[in-house]
Amino acid sequence: SVFTRFVKLPPLDDDNIEQLVTFEAQQHVPFPLSEVVWDYEILESAGEKEVVIVAMKADALDELNESVTDTGLSTAEVDVAPMALYNAFRAAYKGVDEPVLLIDIGAKTTDLLYIEGKRFFTRSVNRGGVSITSAIAKEYGVPFAEAEGHKTHGGLVALGGGHTGQLDETTAALATTIRNALGQLPAEIARTTNYYRSQQGGNAPKRILLAGGGANLPYTKEFFEEKLHLPVEFFNPVAAVSVGKGVDTDKLGRDAHLMGELIGLGLRATGKSVVNIDLVPTKVQAARAAEKQKPFFIGAAALFLGGLAAWAGLGTMAASKAAEAAAGK
Repeated sequence: SVFTRFVKLPPLDDDNIEQLVTFEAQQHVPFPLSEVVWDYEILESAGEKEVVIVAMKADALDELNESVTDTGLSTAEVDVAPMALYNAFRAAYKGVDEPVLLIDIGAKTTDLLYIEGKRFFTRSVNRGGVSITSAIAKEYGVPFAEAEGHKTHGGLVALGGGHTGQLDETTAALATTIRNALGQLPAEIARTTNYYRSQQGGNAPKRILLAGGGANLPYTKEFFEEKLHLPVEFFNPVAAVSVGKGVDTDKLGRDAHLMGELIGLGLRATGKSVVNIDLVPTKVQAARAAEKQKPFFIGAAALFLGGLAAWAGLGTMAASKAAEAAAGK
C-alpha cells in the first residue's frame, strides 16, 4: 500500500529543499500528489543529500483510519513499518557500523532493510507467510485455513544435507513444501542486494537479522544461513527499552523479534526516533488543524468577553454618573 523511493538530491541550499523534494515526489510517485498523502525525511549520507519519499493513496489511508475509529479509538500518528523498524534498530544496536540486512517476514510481504551506520535502504518483497500457506493448500488440495493450521502446528523448514531423512514422511513432505515456498526469498534478497550495491552505492551485508511472524517456523534461521552464507540471528529491539517488573522476560525474549514496529513507533511517540515519517489521514489532519486554531478561538473569545465586560463597566459608570447628576438636581 505504501510507495517508497530513495532519491539523491543535487547540492542546494536548505531553503530550496522543500521545493526540490516536491518536484522529485511529482516525478517518482505514480499518482497525482493531490490523490496521495506523502511525507519525506532527509537522510544522513556522506558528502551528499539523500531523501526518502513515502506516499500512500489518500482513500486507502482514510479507510484504514475508519477501521481504527470504528473501534472507538482515535489515530494519533501513522508510521511506515520499515521506518519504525529502522528506528528500533538504531536505538537497540547503537555502535553497529557494519552493513546489516534486517529481514522482516510478515503475512503478505517481507521488508528488507539494508542498514549501514546512519544510512539505510528498504524494499518490500511480495512474499510472506501467506505465500507459504497458499503453497501448502495447493500441494495438499486443502482449504487455506486448514493449510495454515498445518503450517503453524507441525510445519518447519527443510534444510539441505539430508535433513528430511531424520523426519517422518508426513513431516518431511510438509517441510519440503515450506522450503520450496520460502526458497524464492533468497533470490529476491540477492537481486535487491545487487541493486543496492550498484544503484545506491551500498555495501553487501555482513550480518542478517530476522524479524516478523514469518520467522517463527523452526529452522528458518538455519535456512537463511544456508542460503545467504552469512551469520543470522533474531532481531532484538527490546534492548532499546526498559522492561517492567511484572513482565515475563523469558516470553519477551522469545517474542522480541515480533516487536520491532511497535517499539519503533513507541520511540517516535516519545521523541527518540531518528526518522519521522507521518502519513496523516484526512480526518486526522482536519482535527489537527482545528486543534491548532483553538488558541486563536480562545483568544478571540477572551477578547470578546473582555469587550463585553468593558462595555458593561462603561454602562455601569454612565448609569452611576446619571444617578449622581439626578441627585444633584
